[in-house]
Amino acid sequence: MAVGAYESCVSRAALAEERTGALLEKLVGTLDRTPKKSSLDGRISRIAQKAVEISKSRAGGELEINEKTVMLEQLEEELALAAGAVGDTVVAEAHEKMSERIEAQSALLNSVKLQLEEYKFEDNAVRGRRMLSSASKKLSKLEEALAGLEDEIDRPKMPDHPLRKKWDLASRAVSSTKKLFERKMQERVQERLSSQAGIIREEMKQFLQRTLEGRIFADSDRIQIRSEITGTVREWKMDGISEFALEQMLEGSSLSGIVAKIRSGKAHLAAKFECRSAANGLLVELDAGERTIVGDAIVFKPHRARLAP
Repeated sequence: MAVGAYESCVSRAALAEERTGALLEKLVGTLDRTPKKSSLDGRISRIAQKAVEISKSRAGGELEINEKTVMLEQLEEELALAAGAVGDTVVAEAHEKMSERIEAQSALLNSVKLQLEEYKFEDNAVRGRRMLSSASKKLSKLEEALAGLEDEIDRPKMPDHPLRKKWDLASRAVSSTKKLFERKMQERVQERLSSQAGIIREEMKQFLQRTLEGRIFADSDRIQIRSEITGTVREWKMDGISEFALEQMLEGSSLSGIVAKIRSGKAHLAAKFECRSAANGLLVELDAGERTIVGDAIVFKPHRARLAP
């Protein structure tokens, strides 16, 4: 029975020694690849400062905004690289705090190994059993401690680490500044589209007023206006600018919501138009039909609308 207990203790001690060695190797490996904390701290500070400088700069036109957006994307890439280094630094500091505990377990293991070595020369059976019992209890304590260290070394918990907080702040600064310039870009694009659409809208209205009467057709591919008198046809490809122009022209009428349906391919517009004199110019009256696809059916909805001069 004592022989079996001795062999069990020897086997457990050998396994504990392997586990302790593996823990020490992980500590050394982490320290070898960890950058200097001061260097990393300065790197993150520079990224945050650059984001603040960009946020305070004049937005300018689309080209300038695009250049600043590219700069912010580069800062995001730098932050992504820094995130790995921050993780390594946090882990390294956690491991450094664990090193004393691992050394304490190494000392406990050495005392067990010494007891097992002394047991081999112990002639008194009672003392021998006590030695094995003591060694087994120490091994149980050691095994429990090693299990905790193994779990902690792979998943160190340091959410409030100052370096991680600094990285989070820098990340928010870059992200919020990028969103700011993305909004500014949308505004500039909208302004440009609005200006270009305004030109096309005026072309459409002038053609309607010169033609006096005719037909309008619009689907997801094109906008077409045809003169009933001369047969002249003007056509615009249904792109973002011409869509916006048609929306502007129909704004305020019962047809104002049709363009979104046309864009999606779920509806098209067919209308007869006629121009009439008004106090401030020619008023365009539309006798229109909205054809919408609902399931397998086509639904026709009539409209009568007036376009202001």
